[in-house]
Amino acid sequence: MTYWALVTRSLRFYWRTHLGVLLGAAVGTAILVGSLIVGDSVRHTLRDIALLRLGNTHLAMSTQDRFFRSSRAQEISTHLSQPTAAALQMQGAVILPDTAARANQVQVVGVDEKFWKFAPDGRGVAARDLSGDSAMINQRLADQLVAPVGSTILLRLEMPSVLPRDAPLSTDQDLSVAMRLRVAAILSDREFGRFSLLANQVAPLTVFVPLSQLQKRLEKPGRANLMLMGAADLSVPPTVERGNTALASVWDLADAELELHALPDRGVAELRTDRVFLESAVVMSARQFPGAKGILTYFVNRIAHGQQATPYSMVTALESSELLPSDMTDDQIVLNDWVAQDLEVTTGDVVDLSYYVMGPMRSIEERTNQFVVRAIVPIEGEAADPTLMPTFPGLSDREHCRDWEPGFPIALDAIRERDETYWTRYRGTPKAFITLSAGQRMWRNRFGDLTAVRFPIADTSITAIQSSLRDAVKPAQVGLFFLPVREQALAASGQGHDFGMLFIGFSFFLIIASMLLMGMLFTFGVEQRAAEVGTLLALGYRASHVRRLLLIEGLVIAIAGGIGGVLIGLLYTRLVITGLSTVWLKAAGSTSLQMSVAPVTLLGGGMAGAMVALLTIGLSIRHQARRSARDLLVSDGTGGAASRDARLKMPRWGIWLAVLGGLASLVLTVLGLSGEVPSSGLFFGAGSLLLATCLGLSQTLLLRLDRTKEQIQTLVALGVRGVARRRGRSLATVCLLACGCFMIIAVDAFRHHPMDDQQPRTSGTGGFSLLAESTLPIYHDLGDPKGRE
Repeated sequence: MTYWALVTRSLRFYWRTHLGVLLGAAVGTAILVGSLIVGDSVRHTLRDIALLRLGNTHLAMSTQDRFFRSSRAQEISTHLSQPTAAALQMQGAVILPDTAARANQVQVVGVDEKFWKFAPDGRGVAARDLSGDSAMINQRLADQLVAPVGSTILLRLEMPSVLPRDAPLSTDQDLSVAMRLRVAAILSDREFGRFSLLANQVAPLTVFVPLSQLQKRLEKPGRANLMLMGAADLSVPPTVERGNTALASVWDLADAELELHALPDRGVAELRTDRVFLESAVVMSARQFPGAKGILTYFVNRIAHGQQATPYSMVTALESSELLPSDMTDDQIVLNDWVAQDLEVTTGDVVDLSYYVMGPMRSIEERTNQFVVRAIVPIEGEAADPTLMPTFPGLSDREHCRDWEPGFPIALDAIRERDETYWTRYRGTPKAFITLSAGQRMWRNRFGDLTAVRFPIADTSITAIQSSLRDAVKPAQVGLFFLPVREQALAASGQGHDFGMLFIGFSFFLIIASMLLMGMLFTFGVEQRAAEVGTLLALGYRASHVRRLLLIEGLVIAIAGGIGGVLIGLLYTRLVITGLSTVWLKAAGSTSLQMSVAPVTLLGGGMAGAMVALLTIGLSIRHQARRSARDLLVSDGTGGAASRDARLKMPRWGIWLAVLGGLASLVLTVLGLSGEVPSSGLFFGAGSLLLATCLGLSQTLLLRLDRTKEQIQTLVALGVRGVARRRGRSLATVCLLACGCFMIIAVDAFRHHPMDDQQPRTSGTGGFSLLAESTLPIYHDLGDPKGRE
């Protein structure tokens, strides 16, 4: 036989002996590498989504139902030399008239040309030109409506209110406005079609309309509720501190929907808001000024004395006014002479004051308080001040009482001719006055407890007061502040759940199974070469030297398996991610997963797989070289009587393993039921401990079967004795099958149909079988017949 023939024969024998070992190492490495690549891909996809929805946006100020001057964006841009854009962001619904297709929960964004400068890669700039009756929609909305370019859509969105819509004083008329628009373009994600400040793996349904057009239709000219700030130089991005400092230097009271105007006839300046009630932070800052006095004016249903009643009047709660005696108490009231004559009351009589108080949603409750008439004053001086009435929607802008349309029920037929005459002559002049503490106790609500604050202007100008107020009230107190949306988005994308570790956790038992299989196959290969190992020992090689030679042989296999596993992991993960981005897109939550591979992932995964394979091989050969040369040369590699005697003397570690594993599993289960351990940790932890317990019991059973001295009389008894003869192989086979069964059970256990167990309140459905959702808010209680009406 030639030298090359000998080499070829040896290689064939080596390949045939260790092919299974090589594949086992490659499979284990492929699982590790694939799981880590999935983690990298998820992080990369989340980061890409964050950058697509924000573009060049670094800071954002979203004021929701508060509308600031849109010109502030340019002023801040000039101040910081950073690009800014003002926009209007609302919620609406879109209907395609041709097909009646409908999309709810649509994000409506009013934009101008500055907005498109924030698009990713600047690709949205090409589609920035919009006429008054045109709009652009994103790809997801176009797909849902099946609306091509040039089609007509009907957009309906909520009409902003000066008072929050859930306040009973707010009118429930003109809740929405409709716009008929032509689709001028369909924007992809890279053209800023995915724009959103909210983190979501699903792109929002978005309509982009001209800012000026949307301002006009919403009756908010020159106003915006969203401001974006980008970076002129990415190496020096804007910070929240600089953004809020610039905002504080340019803002004024009008940006917070506050109004300060002079009342020369009264010698005061008055701070008020179209939102009716001043916010507590504004009140606290305003009342720090010397001489500042709070005012609370409320609309009451009735002022009554016996059978006489005056319907629907303004009553003002004052603080240290000349109208109120200095010793006036909270249970006393001052009436003007008009209402005193109407009720036929005099000083000392008792009157009933009936009014509504606000409950949850738009619910109201009527209450009545009694007051003693302390004084009756003529309608002149401070008692003839119609400006004490705030801008109540549906009331203050009406010419006649019978045209009132407040947000709460009123009986228009109860309004008399004399009431109409009073309104025509005195408008909202209050008919009664009480102390501020009494008024706040009755009418304080979640929106505030003052409708105005007045300042004396005898020694100062209104400009000075406005400047002082602007310095005292911080923009953040009224909802004007920037947030680092880009920083938050990138942090969220990088600090989310580590899907790499999650997939490794799910694949843990598969990795164990592959390592067990690899260990068994390598042991088989070494046992087939028992004579070779015996010859080396007989020639004088030390046992440690022989183990080292076998370990080097295993190292070659581990390295080859690691390299092959990296390649297999790359290919398999590529196929899976491609499937999740195409045919299995719904399984990924409608998010196209993008593959991303970090070099450190390949290097670390390959090295980890090779090390695990080498460790498995080392454990499988650790006892081979310990046997004598004679035993190896005369046996078939499986061991003879001597090895059997040694096995019979092995300690009963299986019993201890079963006991300890069972106790640990019981403790972990108790902790899981008490909420101390997460359900996922409980499932895999208890499963691992249960596996160890069963392996311990299996080892004890095999040891007992191996020690039996009964004669073999049947084929079944021969099989049982054969299983007990090589306990290591049998235990490995048991563990291999157990890991496979555990994975099947785990996958099935985590598959829950959304309609299963839907009745309990603790279920994912909350116990509800049906869910209805509206685009425009519902402010009335649908559980009440009046609310449904």
